[in-house]
Order: sequence, then structure tokens, then C-alpha cells
Amino acid sequence: MSIFDKIEDFAIEESLEQKIMNLKLTQFTQRRKDELFKRFREEQERNLVTRRKEAERSYANRDFLKLSKNEFTLSCRAKTETFKVGSDDLDKLRPDTDLNDIIVGYYLKIFNCAFLSPALEERSYFFNSYLIEKLIDRYTNDDAVSEVDSKELIAKVQERVNQNYKNVQRWTKNVDIFEKEIVVIPINAFRHWFCVLILRPHCLLDCAEPMEGEGRGKAGHKEGEQSQKCEIVYCDSMCEKREFIVAAVRQYLQIEAKEKKRLKLRLNEDNVPCYQLLVSLP
Repeated sequence: MSIFDKIEDFAIEESLEQKIMNLKLTQFTQRRKDELFKRFREEQERNLVTRRKEAERSYANRDFLKLSKNEFTLSCRAKTETFKVGSDDLDKLRPDTDLNDIIVGYYLKIFNCAFLSPALEERSYFFNSYLIEKLIDRYTNDDAVSEVDSKELIAKVQERVNQNYKNVQRWTKNVDIFEKEIVVIPINAFRHWFCVLILRPHCLLDCAEPMEGEGRGKAGHKEGEQSQKCEIVYCDSMCEKREFIVAAVRQYLQIEAKEKKRLKLRLNEDNVPCYQLLVSLP
């Protein structure tokens, strides 16, 4: 199962939870709840299979994808984007070569258009692969991290994010990532591609505090009331998890909330846990 299968599974579970809540299942027995959940899931999976078949037919016929003079034009849902892809970039698709940022970024655009439903696309946000590089620069190189103690490294990376946030501050000027259900961060570091997912970042607002001099922020849940929380999922086919990368993501979220929402977040492993998703290679 790929990373993106996991994303769609997450969307299915979210939809099922909403349906069950709407039915006020407190009046049903556990057996009846299980039956309803099974029926809803089968319905959702049938819809997903239908969407995938439609997307595959569309891709096979190139209904939304055209190539002309090394320019790809992607037309989807009344939106049209053109990407310049050079011959050197196309060579990166050959066996025994390394993918580059342009190819990966373009694939994510195709995936977003062809495989996500309009509802899930609206609730998702894909960063480009330069975010982490811009935030922590040289710490994406093995030589810069191999001789540094873990706690010291995390502190250095957090300080580097503080310094470099200005490099990416305008990237989200037209989007509020704290309204999304899924945020995807592709990363190219240590001569390797991997991915970090932020699930339910909107839940962070429930535990935020207003900045000094600001009005009250969104009211948080009382202890024990919050049924969901923001989580980070680290997806790496090499089964590695670099804690300082996770720390950089949390630090970015804290600064983004401060600058864009005027809210103070204190994020750590307890309130924003990180799980490692083992991604098998095909």
C-alpha cells in the first residue's frame, strides 16, 4: 500500500466517523453499530474504486494531460497549469537515476488532480519539496548531522527554523494550513526522498493560546473532551525516522500559528505525536 493509499484510507475513516455521528448511534447496540460501520465502509470503498477507475481511464486517454515542446499542461476542474520539464528532467525517469524536485512536484500535481476527490482536494495541501531545505538548509546533509548529539541537534535545528522562517513565510499567504485535514511535505534530504504528513492540523487551534495583547483565540477543549488531535506521520521506505526533521516540522507549525493566526502553540511529542509509517518498495 502506497503513502497515498494511506491518505485515502484516512479520508474514508473521517467520512465514516461523520456519518456515524450524524446518526446519533448512542441509541444503537454495539452489534448494530458494527453492522452500520461495515456497510458504510463498503459503500465508501465502492465509491473509491469507481473514482480510481475513472481517473485511470482519464490518465490513459490523456484527457487532462498534454505534452508539447517539453511543456506539460495540466487541466483539471476548471484550473489549468503549465510546467516546463526539460530533457534533463525527463531523463530522471529512467532506471538507475535519481528523481529530482521537478518530477516529484509534477507527480504530486497529477495525483492531486487525478486521484483525489474534489472534497478531499479541498481539505488537503501539498507543499513543494523545498520547504524543509529552506528551513534547515545544511542540516539536510548527512555530513552536517553525523557528529552532533541528538538533543543538541534538535536545538540547533529549531533555532535555524526560527531564523529561516522568513524564507517561506509568504508561501502560505493564500492558504490557511490550520483549516486543512491533511498537509503533505515531500522532502529530499540525505540523497533520499521521503514524506511527512500532518494530519488534522486544525486540531492545533483547540490547544492554542492568544498572543499577549490579543483577544481570546478559539476556545480549547477541556481535558478529556478532545476526541481528535493533530498527528505527524513519517513515511520512509528506508524505515528511518530523523527526530530533528520532526522537530523542524513542529517548530514551523508554531511559528506559522504565531505569524498567521496570532496564536501561541507549545508543541511536543505528547500533544503532537509522530508515528512512523513503514512504506514498502514495489
